Amino acid sequence: MEQKENKLMNLDLPKTSFQGFFTKKVSVNGKETEQEFAKIKYA
Repeated sequence: MEQKENKLMNLDLPKTSFQGFFTKKVSVNGKETEQEFAKIKYA
């Protein structure tokens, strides 16, 4: 799980396109969990 998060954080994106985080409910192994994802918006 942490490896996926690290890959998201290591994306080479302009800092101006980073708008913060949002929480998304995802189903992992049949369990519903809340995860934070980077919210990206390109100008």
